[in-house]
Amino acid sequence: MYYAMKFDYYWPGIKEDIGKMIKRCEECQIYNRKRSGGCDFVATSRYLEKVALDLIDFRDKGKYVLVAIDYHTRIAWGCVLYDKKRSSVAQFIENLCINGRRPEEIITDNGREFDNVDLKDLCRKLDITHNKVSVESHRSNGRVERVLGTLRELILKMSKETASFEDIVMESFKIYNNSYHEGIRSTFNEAVKDNTRKVMILNGPEGDYSKRFVRRYRERFIEGQRVRIAKKENIKG
Repeated sequence: MYYAMKFDYYWPGIKEDIGKMIKRCEECQIYNRKRSGGCDFVATSRYLEKVALDLIDFRDKGKYVLVAIDYHTRIAWGCVLYDKKRSSVAQFIENLCINGRRPEEIITDNGREFDNVDLKDLCRKLDITHNKVSVESHRSNGRVERVLGTLRELILKMSKETASFEDIVMESFKIYNNSYHEGIRSTFNEAVKDNTRKVMILNGPEGDYSKRFVRRYRERFIEGQRVRIAKKENIKG
């Protein structure tokens, strides 16, 4: 929030004041992700080398948000879907390519919306490598999971506004892509335009950012803490 506000507002101690405000905000405490430890690091060397695709399920609204995440810059694109038809996913990827965002490789889980003839034919036509992994492997990847979690939080927090769900989703992507990331020391939009090789170095296996990644462990909660639990979450007592 601080990095989103600092361009328009300033007063002494602004960062500390924002932190205190968030801690007092009950909605923020419920919807914010809790830190769950490190994950495996995926090294990349260039923009659009690897792009992950996944869906955020808003079943209570009868909608899904299809998200594409560039591994190198962390920038994300997306759209609202009213179903999980394979043609909808293929059309989204084709639109990315038309707008100059053709990935060299896409990484998805093996759900039917991604594992189908339509997408296979499109990848062959556009010379895109399609790497399918299990749902567990895909979503245990820290980079993908964090982006999906951040976007879900933004959408949920803005859902009380009177704007349409589609407008809220697009505004959430805009906010996310203009947010500052300490690992690459820039916003995601700035990372796309980087020509200093800074982002490439930070994304390398020997970069400072990669050293933060270790195997994941599940978070432990304390009695009385309020948390949001996904419908498919595997909770052990």
